[in-house]
Amino acid sequence: MQRHPRAFLLLASWLLLDAARAAATEHHPLVGTAQVNRGKAGYVPAPPPAEPVAVPRLDLPAHYVGEPPPAAPAPAAPTAPVPPPPPEPSAPALGTNFQGITYTNFFPPDPTMAAGPSELLLTVNGGVRLFTKTGTATASDTLDNFYNGSLSGSHTFDPKSLYDPHSGRFFTVALDGESSPNSWLRIAVSKSSSPANLNVGSTGTDDWWGFDIDADKDGGSQVNNNWADFPNLGVDQDNLYVTANMFSNSPSSSFQYAKVWVIHKAGLVSGGPITVFEFGAPPMTALTNPTTGFEDDTIQPALDFDLTNEHMLATNALGGGNGFITFWTVNNPATTPTLTPTNLLVATWNGFTVPDCPQLGGGAGPDSGDTRMQRVIERNGSIWATHTQPDPTATRSEARWYEIDTTPAVLQYGQVADPTRCYFYPAIHPDSAGNVCLVMSGVDATIYPSAFYTGRASGDTAGTMQAVGLLKDGLAHYVRLDPSSGENRWGDFGGIADDPATSDIWMFHEFASATKNKWSTWVGMKNFGPTTTTTTTTTTTTTTTLPFGGDDPGCVPAAQNRLKCGDTIVKAAAKLFKAVDKCHCTQAKARLAGVATANTDEEACEESNAGKAAKEKYDATKAKLVTLGICTPTQLDFKNADSLFKQKVPPFDEEACEETAGGKGAHDKYTAAAGKLITKGICPPCLDSAAEHEALATADLGVAESKNDKPYPCE
Repeated sequence: MQRHPRAFLLLASWLLLDAARAAATEHHPLVGTAQVNRGKAGYVPAPPPAEPVAVPRLDLPAHYVGEPPPAAPAPAAPTAPVPPPPPEPSAPALGTNFQGITYTNFFPPDPTMAAGPSELLLTVNGGVRLFTKTGTATASDTLDNFYNGSLSGSHTFDPKSLYDPHSGRFFTVALDGESSPNSWLRIAVSKSSSPANLNVGSTGTDDWWGFDIDADKDGGSQVNNNWADFPNLGVDQDNLYVTANMFSNSPSSSFQYAKVWVIHKAGLVSGGPITVFEFGAPPMTALTNPTTGFEDDTIQPALDFDLTNEHMLATNALGGGNGFITFWTVNNPATTPTLTPTNLLVATWNGFTVPDCPQLGGGAGPDSGDTRMQRVIERNGSIWATHTQPDPTATRSEARWYEIDTTPAVLQYGQVADPTRCYFYPAIHPDSAGNVCLVMSGVDATIYPSAFYTGRASGDTAGTMQAVGLLKDGLAHYVRLDPSSGENRWGDFGGIADDPATSDIWMFHEFASATKNKWSTWVGMKNFGPTTTTTTTTTTTTTTTLPFGGDDPGCVPAAQNRLKCGDTIVKAAAKLFKAVDKCHCTQAKARLAGVATANTDEEACEESNAGKAAKEKYDATKAKLVTLGICTPTQLDFKNADSLFKQKVPPFDEEACEETAGGKGAHDKYTAAAGKLITKGICPPCLDSAAEHEALATADLGVAESKNDKPYPCE
């Protein structure tokens, strides 16, 4: 990662900008190119760098030091999970935790992670590894070997990883090369939700697809001759999003512009070819804040769990003093995407630069980075984001976090701060129920560089986090000076991921290892779910009072997401019934006209028609809900709604809503419609009487009543 100097304009300067024109800007793409990474066969990797080699950067990608890069370590033998360290008072309890990837001879580590149904994927500068969720490494490789060698002859660096809840695949990206024309995006995509190896290629024994995008080409041509640094990774239901900061070549390497690649996922998950759209590089419009006119950098795309348009965030250069964030919206994501920026006003912070804190033993404290945006997650209509900021006295660093809606507006925000300790390089993630976990680095004069965590339950007071807990304590003095800036390099980010199988939150961050001046990493899990209690069965007589009237107990769901799941299932079931009726209607019309075609096959219309059948559409909705992870296993059928969540005055009567509500009940409306049909005399004998219609209505109500605990269960 390159940390570039940023100019700070006087307030009067940006007020003179044509803000209205900038706000109306919609950014259109160039179409880029990519090549499929076919695998290791026939490829001779570049030799390892001589010792030592520094990668150019003002906040640089990764430095190689010491002995040659080690061979891929063998998977570790199974070991029992390490007991969790004691949390600080009132800190949320930590679950399973274990040693992650150890020092790889590159610094800083840049740890990121992704969690699939069975495996954890961990990446650092110099290494990649698959773990079970009990801490056993099942596959391991160097970062260069994983991507089938360096295309630039240098090495790959700044890895990022995620698990896509929509496609059920792992995605990773890293950069390769620190000068143009040898700057590449290296992308790997797992071929399933549970890869068994780290082989990238097109054979049956390779569990990953690989793709290489020439990052210094713009629209397929060598135009601007800049190289890519500090990639960021996001995904939604349609696309993979990669961003990077583009720099001019050394010796005067300086920031030029931010660049965004939008890649349709269909080609990525099938092995190619892929369609790539590029934004930000000249002659395209620069990606700027519409109010300040200042160019954005380090644009963070969201890991988007929702079935909505993708959003991206960037802290603008003027953001600190004025509370500005650029909020990017992706339009037409499934076809030809465009980008629209909005200036989002948040609470101010004290400038762009961040102070460092001392460590135990004196000397340079670890570099705290700056205020650039870190991990961004979009889930259940909220966007969660975090970044480091200076405290009000500009003597310590702290972690700022936000919950933002898509309008956009800030719903809540807060700081994780301490009177003596620095917190920095935070990463944030919500679970499916709206509980949130945040992991970060921390240090002060009494400890070595360590990893910490905190979190909040969905019902906690807005703007607050619970007490900070210790993920892993630093064990020795740490100094790794950047040869260009002289900073004691640390970071540049942390890893955090939601477990799609359990909704646990997994955290992955660095700490100072027991070997002086070497980092290591640690993995820990936090579960915000309900605690398990022991139940003793006794025989009692219970009188139940129904608070909402009718025959429904009006259970309060465990979370708003449970209600969202139920409502989605109910609406999908209603569409299913309507679609099935339409299938019969279409066949009846065809038989009346004496015409029979494939389009009038009632059975295909209901069951199987290339994704267009009634049952197929209903199953597709359920599959999306399973991917989102907001449902209980029993939420699979249909029926009622808000009465089970919000108390109303007067109390909502579910039974009256169904049966009798002054002509407005469901049964009332059906009876009225049936009466009109009988009066017209157009129904067949089997439906030409009120009794027949009443029998049909009663049967339908009985089916719905017998299933009302499925979409809205008492948990």
